[in-house]
Amino acid sequence: MLNAGASQPCPPPAEPDRTMVEHAAAWHILLQAEDASAEDRAACAAWRQENPAHELAWQRMQTLWARFDTPLPGTAHAALDAALAVPPRPPRRRRAAATTLALLLAAGLIAVQAPPPEVLLADHRSGIGERLGIALPDRSQLLLDSDSAIDIHYDGEQRRIVLLRGALLADVAPDTSRPFIVDTPQGSARALGTRYTVRRDDASHSTVTVLESTVETCDRPATGAPACLRLRPGQQVRLDDSGLGTPTEIDTTAAAAWTRGQLAVDDRPLTEVLQILGRHRHGLLRFDAEQLAGMRVSGVFPLDDPDRALQALATTLSLRVRHYTPWLVIVDKPAAG
Repeated sequence: MLNAGASQPCPPPAEPDRTMVEHAAAWHILLQAEDASAEDRAACAAWRQENPAHELAWQRMQTLWARFDTPLPGTAHAALDAALAVPPRPPRRRRAAATTLALLLAAGLIAVQAPPPEVLLADHRSGIGERLGIALPDRSQLLLDSDSAIDIHYDGEQRRIVLLRGALLADVAPDTSRPFIVDTPQGSARALGTRYTVRRDDASHSTVTVLESTVETCDRPATGAPACLRLRPGQQVRLDDSGLGTPTEIDTTAAAAWTRGQLAVDDRPLTEVLQILGRHRHGLLRFDAEQLAGMRVSGVFPLDDPDRALQALATTLSLRVRHYTPWLVIVDKPAAG
C-alpha cells in the first residue's frame, strides 16, 4: 500500500510513431553533414524538447548509430573500411566516413519503409515513379499512379476494386447487371458512367474526382446507414472519418494531369505539393509543415522528374533543398540574413 504523501513514478513516454522515427533519422543525417550549422543543431534540440517521444526516438537513433562502431557483416563492413582508408587529411576522411554512414542509415530507412503485407500481396502494384495500366476482364481499364496497389474482386454480381494505396483512374465498361465499385477505408465510389479517379491521400481520408458521367459516392460510418451523394463531371469530394465532405468544382484537365506525368496545381498548399512529389521519388522527402505553412503553389511540375520539380519550387519560392545522399532530401526556408 502506497503512502498518501509518496511520490508517484513518472510514466514512460509514449512510443514514437513512424514519422517521429523518420524525423529522428533525418536530423541525425543532417547533423552528420559537413555544412551542419549551429542553427541546425538548435532546431534539432528544439524538436527533441517538443515531445518526450521525440527524445526517445532520438536516443534510439543514437543507439542504432553507435552500432556502426561494431563489426558489420559483408558489404557494409567493406564500405566502412573503404571510407576510413581515405589519405590522412582529417576533414576529407570525416566527410567520407559521414557520407558512407549516411548511406548505410538511409538504406536501412528505406528497408523500414517496406510496404505492409496487404500491399505486398496485392493483385496489382505499381512501383515508385511508375504508372501502371491494367486491362480488366470486362474491358474496363485502370491506370495506377506511382506507388499504388489494388485488389480485384469480380464475380457474377459485382465488379469491386479495393484501393489499398495510392490512386487510380477507372475507365469503366458498361455492364448493367454488375455495378463497378472502388472501395477505400472511408467509403465507396460506384460508377454510373465512365471515367473517375479515386485517391487515398493518407490513412485518414480519400478523394473521389469525376472526369466524365456520374459517380455515386458513399461514406462508411461506424454505425447506421451510409450517406451517399451523386457527383457530376468536374466535381470532387473528400471522405474521412467524419463522413462525406462538400463537393467542390475542379478543373478536370488539371485533376487528370498525373495520368500524363504532370502535377498541375492552382493555389495549392506547398506542403501538399511536397507530399505528392515525395510519393513519386525513392527515399525520404522531409519538411517542416509548420515552417512552410501558408505558402501556396501554382504551376505545372514534372512528376517523372521530381527532383527537377523540387528545384523549380526552390527557385520560385526561395526555398532550400538539401540532398543528403540520393535517399534523403530536406526542404526548408533558408536562414534569414
